[in-house]
Amino acid sequence: QQCNLELARSQKTHTHINTMSNEDEARRKLLKPKVTAEEALSILIDCYIPDGFGTNPELPRCEVVQQLDSYDDINYLVNIDGQKALLKIHNGVESEKFIAAHVRKRARLDNDAAGANNDAASRTSIIDMHTAIYEYLADPKYNLTTGRSIPVKNSPPPSNDDDDRDDSVCIRDLSVISEEHSPMQLVVRLQTWVHGSPLSDVKWCSIETLVDAGCYLGRMSHALDDLAASDKDVLEASKNYHAWDGRHVVDIEPYISHLDDNYQRNLVTSIIDSFKKEIIDSGEGDKFRMSINHADFNDANIIVGNEDGAGIKVTGVIDFGDTVYSWKVLDVAVAMTYALISSYGKSGRSISAACAILRGFHHVYPLTSQERKHLRLLVACRLATSATFGNYTYKLNPGNKYLLLHSKPAWEALDFVWGCDGRGAGGTTAAVIENAFEMACAAITVQDGSSIPSCVDLSFPDPTIPDPFSASRVECGKQT
Repeated sequence: QQCNLELARSQKTHTHINTMSNEDEARRKLLKPKVTAEEALSILIDCYIPDGFGTNPELPRCEVVQQLDSYDDINYLVNIDGQKALLKIHNGVESEKFIAAHVRKRARLDNDAAGANNDAASRTSIIDMHTAIYEYLADPKYNLTTGRSIPVKNSPPPSNDDDDRDDSVCIRDLSVISEEHSPMQLVVRLQTWVHGSPLSDVKWCSIETLVDAGCYLGRMSHALDDLAASDKDVLEASKNYHAWDGRHVVDIEPYISHLDDNYQRNLVTSIIDSFKKEIIDSGEGDKFRMSINHADFNDANIIVGNEDGAGIKVTGVIDFGDTVYSWKVLDVAVAMTYALISSYGKSGRSISAACAILRGFHHVYPLTSQERKHLRLLVACRLATSATFGNYTYKLNPGNKYLLLHSKPAWEALDFVWGCDGRGAGGTTAAVIENAFEMACAAITVQDGSSIPSCVDLSFPDPTIPDPFSASRVECGKQT
């Protein structure tokens, strides 16, 4: 389907971009799809199941199994001929941009503007970027697994005349949260299922699993670097502003007023002030490497399995909805943040968990000394963003308990990492955490028969856990 949309005017200043993007963030909540299981089944049949479904017993059977948790989109687990798949209905903001991008591409083709300056006309949308990422990461050399797009039924063979067509998605008129904007055209995608369980569903994960997750993220970081170097359209699409991008943590300031607790407001304000001083005003951020990041490598997006009996291993990654061009160090900082509140981290070993992710990542994708220096602050920034946005979004949609999955534990972790004597650049806790992060980046050999670096030295408790050997550890440290 084609849709005539008024194209947004060029965003000329960074301030204007941030303003527009904050508006996008608010609109994503209003334009979140409101689609029932019955409607999802109808979409599945109309767009992906061969014609005649329900009348011919030889054709694949399909069903909608359940709705899955999501912030701004709607996801359904579906079954097609006994095979699991994911039906994703994108939010209205990304859907509008996808449709507008393809209208521009069609206009360019119709006007035969070859050779002209068509940078704006050929700009790739976020949804197009996701399609490219899924295909690129499928290359066996990276040893990565994620969902791949399943083509819409009866798709004609590709041709040079159909540069604007994307057979991996369909467009439907559907309802959104805002009745005023309903119905609206939303983009729908069907993907292969990534088999395994989210790490967040594992009641107890070992420190070795977190090291393995860090290694997996490191491999994916290399793959995304290669994609950025080989596909300029995807690279440009990834440069789209995203409110959750750690580079823009200052932009959560308007949401601080929605926090009811005065201590929490002061805590977030303290982190933002330190970010401005230590990263922005100092020019430190200009020294960080940049490329395409997954940007949301948390335990709900890490898929694990135990098929070979060798313990829980990472088998895949999902949800590239936050993918963005940003500081590479932020990808591991985000992963470390959510490791703090993983099942292992919540057992009184939160810093140990963050160090485990860091060791695995650094082993595969070494950080620079400049990047390592600011890890604690960047972790605190992500915690502040998650907790602040989680609070704001939950107030808009109090029925969505998924929004509290990371929000409440984030406040507890934030108080430990940044509050009390850990606040700012001083404090005993701050120094200990930063030393632990540096220790995690020490050169460690991989033992025979293992695919990950050793992590015996990282299995230490948080200060809240009684440690009868603490004095002995100090004495042994002096002797060595």
